Amino acid sequence: MNLTIRQRKILQILIDEEREVTLSHIADRIDVSIKTVHRELIQLSRSLERDYRLHIQARPGLGLRLLGEKKSLQQCRQDLKDTVPSDTAPEERQRMLRLLLLETEEPVKLSALAEELYTSVSVVRHDLDILQSWFTLQQLQLTLRKGMGLKLDGSEAKKREALVLLLWEQFGETGLINLLRSDSDSTALCLDESDLLALRIIPLHYIRYAEHILAGLSRDLLPDLAPQDYLQLVLVLAVAAVRKRSGYSLSQLEGDLGASVDIELRRIARAAVSGIFSHFSIPEDEAELQAIARFLKGARPERLGKELLADNLQMLPEISLLIQKCSAELGQDLNSDRLLRDGLLAHWVPAVYRLRHRLPIQNPLLSRIKQDYGLLFRVINKIVQELFPDLSVPEDEIGYLVLHFGSALSRIERERRRYRALVVCSAGIGTANMLASRLRERVPEIELVVNVSWFDIQNMSLDGWDILISTIPLPLSQDSYVLVDPLLSDEGVQKIRFLLNSKGIPQQPEGRTEAVPASHQYKEEHNLTKLIEHIFVITSCRSGMGWEEFLASLIQTCAGLGFVSDQQAALNALVQRASDFGMVLPESRCLFLHARSSAILVPFFTIHRFSQPLALEPTPWPVQPTTVLLMLAPQNIEDQDLALLNEISVSLLDPEVLVRLETGTEQDIRRFYKQLLDTDQGGIHHVRHHAY
Repeated sequence: MNLTIRQRKILQILIDEEREVTLSHIADRIDVSIKTVHRELIQLSRSLERDYRLHIQARPGLGLRLLGEKKSLQQCRQDLKDTVPSDTAPEERQRMLRLLLLETEEPVKLSALAEELYTSVSVVRHDLDILQSWFTLQQLQLTLRKGMGLKLDGSEAKKREALVLLLWEQFGETGLINLLRSDSDSTALCLDESDLLALRIIPLHYIRYAEHILAGLSRDLLPDLAPQDYLQLVLVLAVAAVRKRSGYSLSQLEGDLGASVDIELRRIARAAVSGIFSHFSIPEDEAELQAIARFLKGARPERLGKELLADNLQMLPEISLLIQKCSAELGQDLNSDRLLRDGLLAHWVPAVYRLRHRLPIQNPLLSRIKQDYGLLFRVINKIVQELFPDLSVPEDEIGYLVLHFGSALSRIERERRRYRALVVCSAGIGTANMLASRLRERVPEIELVVNVSWFDIQNMSLDGWDILISTIPLPLSQDSYVLVDPLLSDEGVQKIRFLLNSKGIPQQPEGRTEAVPASHQYKEEHNLTKLIEHIFVITSCRSGMGWEEFLASLIQTCAGLGFVSDQQAALNALVQRASDFGMVLPESRCLFLHARSSAILVPFFTIHRFSQPLALEPTPWPVQPTTVLLMLAPQNIEDQDLALLNEISVSLLDPEVLVRLETGTEQDIRRFYKQLLDTDQGGIHHVRHHAY
């Protein structure tokens, strides 16, 4: 019998009374309001119907009465007498039960679990029946061994993932932020039983020190993660340290799971693992580094503008096809929406990694998304299952894709805006886009929405911005920003309008049309001109050498153009990026290579033509290339240059463009890209400076 103390009191009244009882009578008996009785009856009626086939009959003017077979009523009365009352809600108790089972490798007796949870063995058995499917979903197995107790079997990696999932469910984003900001220990905080149990298993000082390590990493080292992923990385590190110190080790990751993590992610993982493990005197090992690097590879970026599309060009056709099919199904042309394209690509690459390696994907907004965007959800779910039949894409991931497409559709219909808003959003690009679009839809007088990092907001000047909106608590005075949910409820809209009105912010004139400051316009035109000048066709190229020697010859040629400050550093970056031998572009003999390095002074694009095909043994390509397209850029690249290089990268999927690159003169190619990027520059301005 899974009932709280209040629900048990209501049930006892219904069982004892032979006639109908009114809501006011029940409320007086248990000393609560009629509204509270209503709320408790909803859960109570579900439990009685499920467990005993009993139902609560409500007769107008008379009251409530418990109805059902005599045998069921007797069983319910007996269970009510035999079970131990608990004020812990069933959901909370079941979360505590999962935590207890994950805490130890040894079998646990049901009586010990019942005592820990202040309940009965029969309640524990009932909860375990409910939780079986949850453990199976986590690839863990519950086994009741006669005379020994209950044992949870499964890999250490899956147990850690389950612990992180439960901690996230327990505290959530806001709760974790509050724990990290508070200087008090867990005994001094106002926490309930389930909170205290979670912090007994993964102590608070481990969580705080994990965040201390991540916060201490340089911004150049740690990538810009969505705040949810940043906080989950804190939990992953803390759980790893506690489990490793308790003697529970990870096994080596098998196959391409470990091999697919690049050197840069391993470097970040090593810094994070070394920091927390050394503090708690825990020995490091390769499996721990791989696990953190794997998490980073599957993490979502906080915002666009940090990565070249060239990094994941092989996935762009999939994204383009997804957009095309959704456009056709929805009757809206989304194919020219660069923000949708870039956002989907940035999201889809780590999402595919998670899906292929069965890493957990959680979408806390899923129920709201399905409720508010039901038709769009069904359309995208259908198309995704058709396009990617080998990927078992769950509804949580479909929900994230809906956010991207929903924000694109909202952009089409948005009205003129008059206010400038800064937005701090917690769940990555898709949620940020959706919030921005909902803002424009629900508060059409907002003229400009720019997403900013939760890392940056503390040091940013708010001059020139009318309102600061956040989905997470910020270390600022409460009257300086508006806290809303990511899907922007009616309450959130009211708070935004109240703050705008209270500040007396004047509306901008209707005729205002300036989208991009003149200084930005000039800078982008200047960047475009410089990049066009940095496109070169090189014909005196040698082949017939080893791979690294060949890459070194490319770097040497580029150094001769004056764009490389350190040939060895640039070569190291290219060798690392080209460890998969690059990408032969479709319907061509063009091999595409790219890299970023601090040794590259400016972005440039070179076309290297060979009289003889490139030959390696064994050949890593479907055809032997005769042209190499090399794109190199500084590590810290300006947004305007990044946007231009991304458009060049996208053009490489067009067979007609590849023919031009294989055969055209340098002047023809420069003229072509000048015209292409000039035509598209308005779109680039819109994407980069209207920042969602």
